[in-house]
Parts: sequence; structure tokens; C-alpha cells
Amino acid sequence: MNDIKILIVDDEVRLCKLIKRGLEQLSDSYIIETANSGMEAIEILRRSTFDVIVTDIRMPVISGIELLNIADEFQDNLQKIIMTGHGSMDTEVQAALKQSNPVNYFKKPVSFEVLHNTISSNFAH
Repeated sequence: MNDIKILIVDDEVRLCKLIKRGLEQLSDSYIIETANSGMEAIEILRRSTFDVIVTDIRMPVISGIELLNIADEFQDNLQKIIMTGHGSMDTEVQAALKQSNPVNYFKKPVSFEVLHNTISSNFAH
């Protein structure tokens, strides 16, 4: 399997590091960068391409949904995964699904295995 470049975006620094470590333990084919805001993620997307973006929905300044729409402007074929700790986000998630397809959606805490299986299933060709 070729290397898979992943961008993890969450305003909780600890959670970004935790997800990064958890995924790296499940596969040595992951190259992972983290961003702690939508603005930081946009700067990273400007200078590098990724296969996967994993983002929280609720973040200050730029939401995860807005970030996904902006990410579409930078590159095509980006696998998108949304995470949220808010159980009542169905309306926002549905809006994201209409604007930025396809999107996988998970409620926090999402297991590393679920993320790994979701990511790797798209690259198992």
C-alpha cells in the first residue's frame, strides 16, 4: 500500500495528537499532519496535498463544514471525515453532506480502528 497523507484538524490540541498517535500505531503507511484551527488547516492545504482530511465540526472562526468546502477548492478526490462531540449536529452534518460529498461522519469519541478502517477501505485497491 502506498503512503496515505492525512490532515487531522481539531481545536483540541491533545485530541489531535491522540488521534495521530492512534492511527500511526495501526498503519505505518500513514503520513499525518495536524492543525489546531481551520485557518491553520487552510495554510497547510495551500502548500501540500492530502488523501484524507479528518476534522471536528465545531471550531472557532472556521467550522469543519466551512473547512471542507474550502478544501474542495484546493484539491479533488479528498476523502473527508467529520467528527463531532455534539450529538445534535444532524442538521449541520446533512448540510455538509450536500455541500461537500462524500463525507463520513462519526460522533466523538471515535475509535482509532473505525477511523483506520474507514480510511484504508478507500485505498485498498
